[in-house]
Amino acid sequence: MRKIVTLSLALALCCSLAACSGEPVQPGEGNQEPSGNDGEAFTLSVSSQDTESSTTSVYTKWLCDQLTQASGGRLQFRYYWGGTLASAAQALDTCQSGTVDMIWVPTSGVTGRFKLTEVTTLPCLGIENTMHGTAALYEMYQNHSYISDEFSDYKLLTMHFADAGPLSTTNVKLSDGSDMKGLRLRAPTKPLQQFVEAMGGSAMSFGGPETYENLSKNVADGCFNDWNLLNVFNTFEVIDYALDYTVNWAMGYIFMSPSTYESLPADLQAIVDEVANDESNWLEASKMIYENQENLVSNAISAGVEIYEPTPELIEDFETAAQQATDAWIQSMEAEGLDAATCVADFKEIVDRLAPEYAE
Repeated sequence: MRKIVTLSLALALCCSLAACSGEPVQPGEGNQEPSGNDGEAFTLSVSSQDTESSTTSVYTKWLCDQLTQASGGRLQFRYYWGGTLASAAQALDTCQSGTVDMIWVPTSGVTGRFKLTEVTTLPCLGIENTMHGTAALYEMYQNHSYISDEFSDYKLLTMHFADAGPLSTTNVKLSDGSDMKGLRLRAPTKPLQQFVEAMGGSAMSFGGPETYENLSKNVADGCFNDWNLLNVFNTFEVIDYALDYTVNWAMGYIFMSPSTYESLPADLQAIVDEVANDESNWLEASKMIYENQENLVSNAISAGVEIYEPTPELIEDFETAAQQATDAWIQSMEAEGLDAATCVADFKEIVDRLAPEYAE
């Protein structure tokens, strides 16, 4: 019998799923003990805040296809895009509770959960492209237990760097650091907020899907949203300028519910583990994103966005503010007993060592 592994769904959520998919979802079928039947098949729910057409969703489906193929079709997936099951802020909790079997979630949805892993969110790291960042992240995860231990209570499948986050603004074109003074900018991570404040701006925290409305209503003056996020929510329509300089990078995570994983037979668990530990599966996300970025930039230009180069003065001001933000992050982490200085040094060493391989 084919089982639906949408674990521990409440009746109201089940009705919502049925309405979204057109297929009935029966409550109470999940969290069953594995039967040991090697031919048993499982259908897992997958949730993402992004639209189905976004690069991150294409990658999420690609990874699920790898699991389907490796399992001989015994692992199947039902997709819920656009936050229909959970917002980014809710996604990890719904996955941990077993309400949803798998999620893709951006950095902004897990802020504060994986503290040292947030070294990847520090500004001006010198990362060449998404593949460079993901390769460095994979090495950190594999070789430094202070990173992998942060995920010990979670079933992490992949982490990946996403698009660069250009500083996009509605009315102001930056020439030097003084032009950022007083600007209200969406900054989704603490280090980026510290960077904005060091530049004299006002950091704002709201969800990526809310950016369009906040910019169009003059609640905010700009954002550090990555290219994919700008495109998914049509934000190109309400921005005038995008700075062609990478201050920050977005990241994405794919998790499986621990209870879902435990409910699978041992042979399927082994397949999930093999797919999750394969570096090429982590890098595939970044490769897709990298190859699609030119299309996203073209979309921005078509919408009338001016993409411009930074002046040497602006880069110098950025680097000064980035160091201040990094120092503040290290201090805040060390106040919690975490050796953030070593983490930064280790990550920068890997980034610098891998840079020639990914130089453009």
